[in-house]
Amino acid sequence: MKFNRIQALVLTLGVALSSGVMFAGKANAAPTATVGSTATFTGNVGASCTVPALFPTGAGYVTLVSGPSGGAKQIQASSGTALFNCNSNTVAIAASAVTATPSYSGAAPTNALNLTATHVASVFDVTHASAPLSLPAGSVAADPDGNISLQAVSTWTGAGEDLLDGTYTASITIDVTAN
Repeated sequence: MKFNRIQALVLTLGVALSSGVMFAGKANAAPTATVGSTATFTGNVGASCTVPALFPTGAGYVTLVSGPSGGAKQIQASSGTALFNCNSNTVAIAASAVTATPSYSGAAPTNALNLTATHVASVFDVTHASAPLSLPAGSVAADPDGNISLQAVSTWTGAGEDLLDGTYTASITIDVTAN
């Protein structure tokens, strides 16, 4: 096949043009670039506790140990359970007790001085079924919901043979702090 000059020129120009277009297409391609932006959010949720289930009232003392006279040597009262709803993994527990020695219908005793009593306030961690907590308790584990259930116990023990007759009272305040 024989090409004349014009055909060869057109053919050469066509190949050159198509190669140039291919080359130009590659040279003019958009560069690859990554563009980004970051939004940062910060918030703080403070530790908190509520008491949705308070200690029930009206718990009375029962005799644990009888003295030689048939009266009580040791009496104890136990609260029901109070629920402390906290938003933490552990809580700190502190307790304080206000007690009153027996109230008498007449004058304070002057003869039966050995019939004195001591009071012990105890707090039990019902959530973990533990022995009485040593207060202040430091960090005590909360349950999977961040809660803890506690029980207060008041115990009067006679130092002599018996407890002196009268009305014994105690008020135990329990403070729970989310850690």
